[in-house]
Amino acid sequence: MTGVEVKTSYRFAYHLLDSLTINLLQDTLAAETNVIGLNLSNGQRFTLSPRTLRDLEMVDFNFDGYGDIKAFREGGATGNEWFDCWLYNPQQKKWMKNRFLSSACSPKLDTLNRRLITYYSGGWADQLLSVYTVSDTSFKLIEDWYVEPRSDTSMIYINHIKGRRLIKRDSIQSNWGLRTMYNKRNGLNTKGE
Repeated sequence: MTGVEVKTSYRFAYHLLDSLTINLLQDTLAAETNVIGLNLSNGQRFTLSPRTLRDLEMVDFNFDGYGDIKAFREGGATGNEWFDCWLYNPQQKKWMKNRFLSSACSPKLDTLNRRLITYYSGGWADQLLSVYTVSDTSFKLIEDWYVEPRSDTSMIYINHIKGRRLIKRDSIQSNWGLRTMYNKRNGLNTKGE
């Protein structure tokens, strides 16, 4: 890793008694200033593919009381986002990269129901929302919600263990999105936060 550690740093509380400082490692040879790594105050170092870091935060993805690291990797034209994610391992006192979360599209937490939601949008009639239960470092798919376009209507289905079920039939013009529908059906605010 060729770079220089810069003064830009983030301080996070990742547990009630512990905090962490993350310093950015920036590429010194590129014409643009890109973040190429994270240096943690516990001695860990993470290499990133070069990017402008616009989002770095602590999120408790597995509801274990410890903050996990989420760093923006890339975004798509329809609002899809991908992140590099590291889950905290309290036994080893280290963050370990999680392959599933690092490949999941637009992961969000449903803290009320202790679930992880991923969302993919390819446009108004190409949407997929997946619901996972969380256990330690594993995520188990329990439901898929998706839009199936027709010539004059959109059919929104939910797949789960009990089978496929139509949950909404509406005109394409008034299809208001799977995130909003999931949030309303599960007692969450309409913004999906």
